[in-house]
Amino acid sequence: MESTKYRKAKRANKPMPTAAGGDADLISGLNDDVLVRILQLVGDARQVVRTGTLSRRWRGLWTRVPALHFDAGPVILSPRAARWFIAFVDNALALRSRSDDSGIIEHLGISLHVCRGRGKPPLTPSSVGSAVGWIRYAGRHGVASFSLSVRVLVKEMLDKDQEEEYDCEAVVVDLGDLPSSTKLETMRLFLGGARVRFPSSAAFASLTDLALECFEIADDSGDLLGRLLSFDRARTKELVIESSTLVEVSMYGMDHMESLELRTRSLLALEILSCRELEAVTVSASGLKELTFSRNGFRVGIVRGDLSCVRHLGVNLSSHAYVSPYNDYDGGGINDSGICLLKQCRSSATCLLVDLDIPTRSDYYVDVIKDKIPQLPNATSLAVKIHAMCERHSIGDGLAGLLTRFKNLRYLSLQIDEYPGMIKRDDIYTKDAGDLAFICSHEDHWTSNELSLAKLCTAEFRGLTGTGCELRFLRFVLSSATDLEKVTIGFSINYKLGGRIDGFLHGLLGNGT
Repeated sequence: MESTKYRKAKRANKPMPTAAGGDADLISGLNDDVLVRILQLVGDARQVVRTGTLSRRWRGLWTRVPALHFDAGPVILSPRAARWFIAFVDNALALRSRSDDSGIIEHLGISLHVCRGRGKPPLTPSSVGSAVGWIRYAGRHGVASFSLSVRVLVKEMLDKDQEEEYDCEAVVVDLGDLPSSTKLETMRLFLGGARVRFPSSAAFASLTDLALECFEIADDSGDLLGRLLSFDRARTKELVIESSTLVEVSMYGMDHMESLELRTRSLLALEILSCRELEAVTVSASGLKELTFSRNGFRVGIVRGDLSCVRHLGVNLSSHAYVSPYNDYDGGGINDSGICLLKQCRSSATCLLVDLDIPTRSDYYVDVIKDKIPQLPNATSLAVKIHAMCERHSIGDGLAGLLTRFKNLRYLSLQIDEYPGMIKRDDIYTKDAGDLAFICSHEDHWTSNELSLAKLCTAEFRGLTGTGCELRFLRFVLSSATDLEKVTIGFSINYKLGGRIDGFLHGLLGNGT
């Protein structure tokens, strides 16, 4: 008599017979290993789990898939839909745990979008309970890569069933009994602003990639992940990360964190975004190659540490600052952290990404970039994301001061964030003697700047709308680019540009391409 294990092994290696005629099920005739590989290619784990209902042939095969990503998609889930999604994930993981044939889940990802009322706690009790259970599951079942993202949309008014969910105080995501793991290598947590209590004894010695995004740390937290993250007991706003294995750390929206110290000798990439209350950063990672430090408020004056190996640097800057005629404020401080990093990485950084805010030009605004940012002779690549808080005529003024800091660029990218309403009605397209012209009374203040882009080979300009200001400024930028080989132009999708495009391209490039 054949044993159960023998019959299962025999079934896995022997193709199933197919039906005669045109209705043959060729896929089901494949062996188990091939079918599991096919299931790995399905994006949403919910569809992978549902294949078990197709036929007896497919039943249970999904439990052998090594990567599961439960993705609710970009849609904001209603309270009822969120409960269904959570229940589905819980049931699937429970079935996976009970299955005799299930293999180890190497990669587990869960992502959903929920909503909350203004003034209400970020997450409902049911969402918090499930989040805790999923994180514990990853620790207990040897998951190598775990990602949990719960994004929250604030609504003015909630449905009745959602009000019932929130009929309590804020619930803490309690990870006090989080199990240790020697297999977890990657962990990313995005918890929608929830408050989290971390354990005092768990250890994750194999962790190499850590991302902590958008949550608060409870006052009574223990040492986060053992010695990986530890807190000053008297002041939990001070965070220390200590690890000999981490190679990548990402932090976003860490509310109330005022001080950060990284003791991570193996760290190669660090990203800190939108930590508004951060005041001091110390980095002990002599081999750090990539650093992004952006949107962290104005109070971080100095980032301490050895940054001599940083090759890729991302910062945010403001081109101008408001100077009141009624006090002595000179606009200083707004770019302190960005300027500090540019000075520290001046000799090492070759690739720069700048988030540039450009306010509307005013008599009370002063340039806070030119003559404050050092020359960056080793930078060969510059990408600028332009956030224009103005109508289009001020963009050239904001960019020119930044571009004067570079002499050896080979690649330049300017991406304009475009919003409807930034073009004034007097920007009228006319054509006179084959030239592109717009009615524009604004003065081109940027012409007093001297640009030196003789080594520029490739230029990309995206988010354009074809205004005369844009055309004149881009001509000015490219006028010194004697070695230029390729120019890419992209126009905004928010406007019907019609005949402007051809005229603009001819005005900028002539008969070139």
